Amino acid sequence: MGGTMRTTFVVRGRFAADEQYEMSQRYIHFGLDKLARLAAEAVGSISCVSIERYPNGMDDKALLLTVDDCIQAVAKIPNPNAGRPHLPTASEVAMM
Repeated sequence: MGGTMRTTFVVRGRFAADEQYEMSQRYIHFGLDKLARLAAEAVGSISCVSIERYPNGMDDKALLLTVDDCIQAVAKIPNPNAGRPHLPTASEVAMM
């Protein structure tokens, strides 16, 4: 066989090849303070008092937000390498 074949595997949360590149493909920048403010506004509250990682898997970017009047909301940060953001998010919400 001619050419070079590259295969990347995840080994205990690490990549066996080209880890820096693979991690850069999964990175997304967002402002946590802005997310908290928008979440509070979305449910008609004044402020967000707690933000926790949502316990739904190690690779997901989901957060459980609690606002000042004890309403909880889930914020999903789209994974940039998972395709169009709506489809994996809709599937994950259906599984919650």
